[in-house]
Amino acid sequence: MGYHVLPSLRDYWSTEPDMGVPFISNVMPRARFEEIRRNLHFCNNDEVRDTTSPNYDRAYKIRPIMDHFNASFQNALNNTEKQSIDEHMIKFKGHNAMKQYIKISLSNGASSYGADVMQRQKTSSKSAPIDRSMKRGDIYTASFHGISYVKWMDNKAVHLLTNFLSPIEIDTVKRRKAGSADKIDVRCPRIVSHYNKNMGGVDLMDQRKCVMN
Repeated sequence: MGYHVLPSLRDYWSTEPDMGVPFISNVMPRARFEEIRRNLHFCNNDEVRDTTSPNYDRAYKIRPIMDHFNASFQNALNNTEKQSIDEHMIKFKGHNAMKQYIKISLSNGASSYGADVMQRQKTSSKSAPIDRSMKRGDIYTASFHGISYVKWMDNKAVHLLTNFLSPIEIDTVKRRKAGSADKIDVRCPRIVSHYNKNMGGVDLMDQRKCVMN
């Protein structure tokens, strides 16, 4: 219904060939759908704040169930030392005024500390050597309050942040020599090896997503 918009709700169950939508009408009778729609509520409509209120919540109608699921997900979370994190997009073709953003913060409980750390990471990346002055295998590091920034030149620049591994630990990786089929050893931050070893969960999720699509 979000992208196949008809003049009225009942038109989805119409018997007219240019109106009815079998994908909807075959799933549920119209009367059943309307009965559920009339009675399904997750909040008290008498407590809705005015849209001009600074505390107005666009998601007020489903806020209780959102809070319930968010708490349930947090309780079910099994933290481990190594985690792979990736963004995940869900297709939606409907019309919605809601805007979503991901707020990022690094803090030990004091917001000024978190802001200071973010500013110093930002500063470190600007003070790093420019790409054209680095050759393959070159590594630049800078640390502040336990957070390390690493810039590694592979075929192109790779930027990393870590508060877990030492930025000065080095491994080697095999890379093809320019203009040749031969491979050579290239210096590489150990962070990259750990990332490649533990990011399989993201790849697996992407594979399953492609299968489902």
